[in-house]
This record gives sequence, structure tokens and C-alpha cells, in this order.
Amino acid sequence: MRIITGTGRSGTSFVAQLFHSLGYNVGAKPYRTDRPPYAGMECPEVARVNTDIMLALHHRETHHSIANLTPQRIAELAGEFGDRIKAFPTDLCPKDPRFAVTFPVWWNVRHDIEFVIVCIRDLHDVVKSAQATNTLLLHEPQDSELAFLQVAARQGYLLNYLLLHAVPHRILRFPHMIHSPHELYFRLPEIATEKTITTLTQIHRQLARSDLVHFPPGGPHA
Repeated sequence: MRIITGTGRSGTSFVAQLFHSLGYNVGAKPYRTDRPPYAGMECPEVARVNTDIMLALHHRETHHSIANLTPQRIAELAGEFGDRIKAFPTDLCPKDPRFAVTFPVWWNVRHDIEFVIVCIRDLHDVVKSAQATNTLLLHEPQDSELAFLQVAARQGYLLNYLLLHAVPHRILRFPHMIHSPHELYFRLPEIATEKTITTLTQIHRQLARSDLVHFPPGGPHA
């Protein structure tokens, strides 16, 4: 299993679409490109499990959910949701921004997670893009500063957990990955051994449409 996650509005749907086009099982249909927010690609069953985990954490604000993720609570949730998490096939490459909060539960259950792909974007742009497309995660506030703090807390928590627990991970930068297939080829060595650069470049050229990259008014944050 390979997991795709990030803050949301950071290119996770693009990566999942790329994986799908390369023949990997992401558990979702290609996203629509005829209307905003040009996102999706979540495996519905995975998203349902992650939502239920967050609700079990009494999710109202992201930093509260993170504060509740003590080792004891993670173990309890792993027991509660373990059977549902184990039911997914080993070849699945699910994408879901909720993994930024729920991943420790999955890591405690699944022993076949090869690596985690973390999509990184300037956090100010993440918040502005999410507000503009009405895709803030669950109950994140519309207030820009509070939303920024929650997005930063979620990203920081995930990266800290991956480092502390020596979880193999790959960081992809957005929008760099849209502009060049080499960003993906060199940062995902597993794909480099499984697919040719020619194949990746051809598919990247088909999917990487700059008109589908949403930037806040005035362009990306400087």
C-alpha cells in the first residue's frame, strides 16, 4: 500500500490521477475537469473510514483532533477500526487529505505500507484556494488566520509523526510537480524503476493542465 496525502489543495488529486493513469489502483474514478474545484480521486471506502476516525476523535477543529491522538488513543482506534482498515487490498494507493490526521491509526494496523507521498504547498495558498473553492476540511474556520494555523498544525503533525516513527515518505512540491515530470520521477524512485521516463512524461503532459491549477486572486503567495 502506498498512501497519498497532503493538506488538501496541494496537488493530491493530481498525483492520484497520475497514479491511476499509470495503472496503479487508487480506488477512485478520474476527477472531473469541467468545473471547480477540480479535485477528488478519494477512494470512497477509505474516505469513509478516515471520516469516522475523525468523528471518533470528536472532530470539530483539527488541532483538537491532533491533541487527542495520544499513543493510547491511537491504539484504541486501531482496535476499533482495524478490521475495516485491514480489508483494503495491498495494491491500493489511496489518496485522502484526512490521512494527515488519521495516518497513525493506519500505521498501527497495516504492516504493508511501503511509503507515504506528502504533497506540500505554500500554506497561505492552501488556505486561500480552499476558501475560494469551498473545500476546507470539515469544520475548519473561514477565518484565514485560524484556518492557516489548523492547516499548519495538520501538516506539521504528519511530518513529525513520519520522522519520529521512521515511516518511509516522499515529499512532492506543488506546483513544481505540475510544471515538470522530473519532479515526480526523481522524488518517486519506485515509479522510476517501475515505469519509464517516456511513459511518465507522456501521461504528465496529458494531465498537467495549468488552467486547472487554482491560485488565489493575485497569483501564488510570494
